[in-house]
Amino acid sequence: MAQRERVSPDAILVGNGSDELIRDLLLVYGGPGTRTVFPAPTFSMYRQLTMATGGTPVGVRLRPDWSLDDEMFATELHHSASRLAFIASPNNPTGNAFDYEDLQKLVAETDRLVVLDEAYGLFAERDLRGLREAYPQVVTLKTFSKSMSLAGVRLGYLVADPEVIRLLDRVRLPYNVDALAQAVACRALDHGEIWEAQAQRVKAERERLNVRLQAVAELTVFPSQANFLLVRHPRAAVLKAALAAQGVAVRSFGNTEGLENCLRLTVGTPEENDRLLGVFSAGK
Repeated sequence: MAQRERVSPDAILVGNGSDELIRDLLLVYGGPGTRTVFPAPTFSMYRQLTMATGGTPVGVRLRPDWSLDDEMFATELHHSASRLAFIASPNNPTGNAFDYEDLQKLVAETDRLVVLDEAYGLFAERDLRGLREAYPQVVTLKTFSKSMSLAGVRLGYLVADPEVIRLLDRVRLPYNVDALAQAVACRALDHGEIWEAQAQRVKAERERLNVRLQAVAELTVFPSQANFLLVRHPRAAVLKAALAAQGVAVRSFGNTEGLENCLRLTVGTPEENDRLLGVFSAGK
């Protein structure tokens, strides 16, 4: 991992999935009387684990095009009780990657810890390594669950300044990563060309889905740099049921603020994607 990230081993911390690492960050930098800032909507565990560790979650609403309201975000981050921020880019569930220059301006103007979650980073056009290398208050968070398709292994890691790692190591549970997960991770890292090629196939299929779905009446398809597409349709619940009837599972968000009538469509194999497209074509 250290070789891949071009850092020394003492700048890496491995965890039982990204969730454990998020919790460890909040145990060190969060807690009662502190605020944790993140975009909204985004990965739900930022809010849940902030509350579980006694802190106050502060979601900063994204703009209608899902871009980051960088001025409002900076205002909340500079609040006296704010200690850290989580920013997933590409973001889940919206799929878009935030503007690199906006992120750079944000981290350059704060001394708070900023965690850049790159769970979907291999599907994006640009990684965020440069921000972590330039700013010691930046942490990047990675996972084996998405591009490597190893969600069941439960393995994530973060890259940070060694002093940050030393603080996190104080709250890390002993034996948190089992020997089997370590062996699988080493095997995966030895064959990076396989999952990098897989990510390229996903990106190609994502573009194919995007082009085909753009032609569906009443369907809004949002730009994505992840392994899924977020779409909006006035009859999203009906579409979800029709997809389920054909064995296609999608994520719906009910009446979640900002995500009304939205569905998240994971990019699958060409055959799976053809089945999904068939449902949408039948509903034209």
